[in-house]
Amino acid sequence: MKYRDSSQRLDINCLLHQLINVDPTDSAPKKSEPDINCLLDELINLHPINLAQKKSGLDINRLLHTLQQIKRYCEFKPNCRLTQFEKRYLCLCLHGYSGREIAFIYDENRLPKKEELIQYKDKLDARIRNLQKEASKGLNKYLKLLLGLEESANKPRNGELIKILKEKGYGINSGQKKKTSFIRVNRE
Repeated sequence: MKYRDSSQRLDINCLLHQLINVDPTDSAPKKSEPDINCLLDELINLHPINLAQKKSGLDINRLLHTLQQIKRYCEFKPNCRLTQFEKRYLCLCLHGYSGREIAFIYDENRLPKKEELIQYKDKLDARIRNLQKEASKGLNKYLKLLLGLEESANKPRNGELIKILKEKGYGINSGQKKKTSFIRVNRE
């Protein structure tokens, strides 16, 4: 199955073609091409990844790949992947949406109007606290490791996070690919 273009970016037409032409009995053996669930996962994440990449100037696919490696290291599971939530939440943050906007997008699956953000302020504030709590379980931990921050430190705000990631070589126009390193976590 070929679902990437020559520059190794996801190609939505290739993904759709693969999904349309998959037999119901198709399933991929381990360590082979992705099965239909993997293709659907890639398709669902394609849009937020592209938007976040365009807005932030970061190589989101490379960042997600690195975070996935960190997750595998932290969880002691060589085959685990970033969840839909982790990918989507990171992309929405890196796109520059506010906490309330992110909460609204999760609840309504669309961008809010300004009056909706005001009207549902209390509900959205409670929802974003839940989303941030969910992110702190995994995504924020992996980001802190990538950035070399202690586990007790706060994750940088989104604007600062983008700046730091660009300095670490995750910018789209970063000619040099810096070697990724992260601090070891003490497991007790």
